[in-house]
Amino acid sequence: MDEQTYKTYTMQSNVVVMSNLKWLAENGYTEKTLVRLPLIPYYNTEIAQDESKQRVEDMGFHRFDKFRYSVKHVCSEQDNIE
Repeated sequence: MDEQTYKTYTMQSNVVVMSNLKWLAENGYTEKTLVRLPLIPYYNTEIAQDESKQRVEDMGFHRFDKFRYSVKHVCSEQDNIE
């Protein structure tokens, strides 16, 4: 849920996501909500993933799906492709 990481990957602010999570928490949906926390290679780390989990736990959520997101490699001129 780090603002900069979210914006780097999605090109959008995480304000809407955080606002929606706040609404869910305020309206009693924390036990029914599964919060997915991706580990995205080259974008975040397991530490950042854990920090995001803690931030959302502090809002009252307790159901999480921590997973590794599959990112397709984009070839560059430096890649040795034959």
